[in-house]
Amino acid sequence: MNEKHRVLNNIASFIGRYSGKEKLEEEMKRLQSDISELKVDNNRLNVQLEKCKEIQRNAVSSKQIAEEALNKAEARITTLTEQLQLQTTEEENISIPSPASLNLHEIRQILSILSSMHSVKHTFISMYLPQNYKIEDVDRGFLQHFSDNRKQIMEKLRSFTGMVIFHDIDNLIFEIIIPPLPITKHHFSVDDKFNVDELSQILKLESSVLILIVHAGESFVGYTEDGEHLIASQIIRSSVKAKHTKGGFSQRRFERLRDEDIAHHVEKVCVAIVEIFEDIGKEPDYVLIGGDIQLARAALENVDLKSNVIEHSIDIHIGKNNPDTILLKSLACRRYKL
Repeated sequence: MNEKHRVLNNIASFIGRYSGKEKLEEEMKRLQSDISELKVDNNRLNVQLEKCKEIQRNAVSSKQIAEEALNKAEARITTLTEQLQLQTTEEENISIPSPASLNLHEIRQILSILSSMHSVKHTFISMYLPQNYKIEDVDRGFLQHFSDNRKQIMEKLRSFTGMVIFHDIDNLIFEIIIPPLPITKHHFSVDDKFNVDELSQILKLESSVLILIVHAGESFVGYTEDGEHLIASQIIRSSVKAKHTKGGFSQRRFERLRDEDIAHHVEKVCVAIVEIFEDIGKEPDYVLIGGDIQLARAALENVDLKSNVIEHSIDIHIGKNNPDTILLKSLACRRYKL
């Protein structure tokens, strides 16, 4: 019997091997193992998926909060931009009127008229502001009598010599005068008359002044001690090439040659300044420069000066004016009448 079972088992084993049953069983075991591993992976991925969904829900909520904040910020920016544009437009609309250029004789006539006026109610304000004195530093008791428009004009004006303001509280008079020589100290007053004495004293021009108007190729150097007569003067002319409009190497070479011409002209101006100083025998109290300010500065670089240098926005055409006319225009006052 045992032998019989052994024979049958051998036959079954042989049949199993021959039919591939063992291989199928091994494959089934492997597949079952893979299924178990996939189930584990599936469970892990489900957990990760839930976490991702939670993150997504939180992200959507955060996005909504961020969008609300962004919308509020954009609305605020729009409001502020409109306010800024409105304010800028208002400030731009406040334009500074073009000044009148008055020589010493003309401005003295204006001061004579102002000094002859009388205010029964003591409403005449006189203000002397040096170059670096700011409007906001003025006593509020004075500023309250000026409109915002006029205060902004006063703030916008720039001058190397300061400004003098004559104003009537009843708004009948408002004058701003920029003198040719600097105001040295601030002064405010409210009275029955305008204080023109300090400006008149400046306009006496008891100080000596060297006038330097520099242009490429044509410049002027003059010296005066009373503002009405030139003690010494020179007009310096040089050949300076006109500006080149073509491009390329030719233009660069041309510009280099032009720069050399200008440098040579500035040297000649420097020599003229030194010659005038030697003739006069002393330095002026002030040096007033105009025209091309950079070239004027360059002309003074090699001159050992201790004088106060005043930069004026004067651009006088040398060839069309004689020395006496250049003197009058250089020492003119700017008058703003509002």
